[in-house]
Amino acid sequence: MSRPFALIVQLALIVPAALFLLAVSTRGLGSLDGELAQIAQAIVTWYSARIWTLWVLLLALPICAFLIGGVALVGAHEPPTVTTRAMTGRIVAATTAAGAILAVVVLHMLAN
Repeated sequence: MSRPFALIVQLALIVPAALFLLAVSTRGLGSLDGELAQIAQAIVTWYSARIWTLWVLLLALPICAFLIGGVALVGAHEPPTVTTRAMTGRIVAATTAAGAILAVVVLHMLAN
């Protein structure tokens, strides 16, 4: 798997969980009124109404993104160039984001 493709797949896999966490955070800012708060509440309600979203979108997809990032970083044997360093940095960032999402979700699950 090429690094650019791995990055695109990683980002596609973490977007649903990132959207949910952003909505939860926005909704939690009680001082927000209006359309933004309603949109955040609608997103949280949609995720919460479907049990599969919690397991698939918040756990399985970020785990896959994390693993893809690890494989892309370990399996690449390209000569170091400016372009490869930039792509490596992006993959590291996406892998870190997937790991952070997993940590937040798992800690929340353990707290409940």
